[in-house]
Amino acid sequence: MAYSFKLFRILLVMVFLITFGQAYSQKEAMYSQYMFSMMTINPAYAGVNGKPTLSSIFRNQWVGIEGAPSTTLLTYDMPFSKDRLGAGLKIIDDRLGIEHTTTYSLGMSTHFKLSPYSRLSFGLDFGRKMYEASLSLANTYTAGDASFSQNVRGGVSQLGTGIFYDNRRLSIGLSSPNILKSDITISQIDFGKSSSFTAIHLFTYVGYSFDINENVKFKPSIMAKSVSGSSLQLDLNSNVWLKDLIGIGASYRTGDAIVGMLQCKLKKSFQVGYSYDSPINTLGANNGGSHEIFMLIQFKAIEKK
Repeated sequence: MAYSFKLFRILLVMVFLITFGQAYSQKEAMYSQYMFSMMTINPAYAGVNGKPTLSSIFRNQWVGIEGAPSTTLLTYDMPFSKDRLGAGLKIIDDRLGIEHTTTYSLGMSTHFKLSPYSRLSFGLDFGRKMYEASLSLANTYTAGDASFSQNVRGGVSQLGTGIFYDNRRLSIGLSSPNILKSDITISQIDFGKSSSFTAIHLFTYVGYSFDINENVKFKPSIMAKSVSGSSLQLDLNSNVWLKDLIGIGASYRTGDAIVGMLQCKLKKSFQVGYSYDSPINTLGANNGGSHEIFMLIQFKAIEKK
């Protein structure tokens, strides 16, 4: 335990040192409750729970702004081969104004036991991101303009990767949803072949669980999110769990929002959650914040042979 806590403090310092001198941008869909289902951001997490797990997030961002982002995420993962391997599926439906992006990915992970209570996992996922812009809906000025008479469609392949370490208290993850810096190809009337669509994102996660007493656990964590050519953004999170049934949490997302979270385990295998983002950026005066609903179901463990 002493070694794990020392490693946690070292990584905490490293995350803060990386932060200075950078400014952030974001193209991947973001979530506030990712820490309750790490498959959301890291393919190495597939199968870590030891049970088939289905999770979903629905996020409605910047309420009150027409065409604001909304995202629906669905993940499913399961272990096999005596928990040495895992497989996962992820589907993301992301909408912003007239733009609609859908991502499908399949992943595999492998898990190595370092001790009876710790393991190191590696994961890869392969996917396809499909993009569509309903340009006809944007044609509010010049009726019949051929450039806006049809929808624009295109797609790009993705390769995601991740590493995940966990023991009974400490969790550390490093992942990227796509390590291929590529352009989406769009063939459309006057648009030709189009522009840069994907940027490499890197997520670094560190979390620790403290037992306050037999009924209360305190789980702080940090997420560092960076985009190639831009600065780093930090999520500083804290969650308190009461009898492992009710979770109350808060997050501070640098330069973006303050988040409140509530989690409830209705059964050991069923968890629901809600979060509200109160914006602190320049958009804050023009919207009603962001709402997010989370659900997780764990199915019966697969019999080991």
